[in-house]
Amino acid sequence: MPPMCVRIDLERLRLRLSAEQGLVLSDADVRVWLRDRGFHVEGEAWACDGPEMRAMLRDDEVTETITTLTENGVTYINTVKNRPC
Repeated sequence: MPPMCVRIDLERLRLRLSAEQGLVLSDADVRVWLRDRGFHVEGEAWACDGPEMRAMLRDDEVTETITTLTENGVTYINTVKNRPC
């Protein structure tokens, strides 16, 4: 599986997690939630190991998905921007 990074609308994720947990979560709480599930910051995006991790997020929480693939010394970058809801 090629490496994958996602840009996350942290506010949308915070609102969903807050509603699910019945608490008002902070931005720091959301970052801890992401790290606890294996996400890590890579530049301005969150890196994840693939579709299984991406599936933890709702489509409206991901603003962009970036995948890379290296073949014969050439790295290809594919960026998909999600439409805002």
